[in-house]
Amino acid sequence: MRTLILGVSALAIAVTAFGCSASREADDTGVSDGGPALDPTGTWDDCDTRWTFAPDGTTTRREIARGCTAEGRWSVEGNRAHIEWDTSCEGDAAIVDGTIAFGVGSLSILFDGTSRAATFAASGTPIETFTLIDEVDPSLRTIVRLVGDPEHSAGNGCYWAEDGACGGLLSCTGRILQWRAADEEVEGARVASTACTGDCPCGAVLNLTPTDEGFDVAYQGVNCGGTFAGSARALPRSE
Repeated sequence: MRTLILGVSALAIAVTAFGCSASREADDTGVSDGGPALDPTGTWDDCDTRWTFAPDGTTTRREIARGCTAEGRWSVEGNRAHIEWDTSCEGDAAIVDGTIAFGVGSLSILFDGTSRAATFAASGTPIETFTLIDEVDPSLRTIVRLVGDPEHSAGNGCYWAEDGACGGLLSCTGRILQWRAADEEVEGARVASTACTGDCPCGAVLNLTPTDEGFDVAYQGVNCGGTFAGSARALPRSE
């Protein structure tokens, strides 16, 4: 069986965050660095989330795979962020505190009570979104979203079943580890690799050949049930 209930770390913000695996808690007693307040104003993306911090102190966080949008208010003192949600996605905490930091074209937030920072790319980072449609059973559909280059800087990629459950290819959810030009002479050809974690870890390799509509995809992988392989189409998807 290819479709398994597995997670992907797209946003480490709450107990029900999109797919982060459990890990030890970090010290959540962080304090401001005492310097000028950092300013996260702008729009930031990871492969499952679009987060906007508006100059008027309001914030909107769109979680794409869960199909929900949270709205609230934000403030920063030094490097410490405080967010109060007026509306939130199911299971999320109403108040969130954390430590923020900037990288090259990125914003990272280490939320109190976690040991992993969520990193978001700055507005303007190239974003590609595709729908993978299985050739044998077109009802099996998976969404792939890539922000920048998954192998570099703030880039990342993930996938999830379009039906919000497990009616997709490869697994229910997972990470795109690489999405790069293929080492062959076909212009535009790409090779990708994926991974998923959970009770039944998995991995796959996808070979993508360009077509007028998108890509023809040949994939093969392995999970706790054994090996699998198939073919699909990858069609560009609007944001």
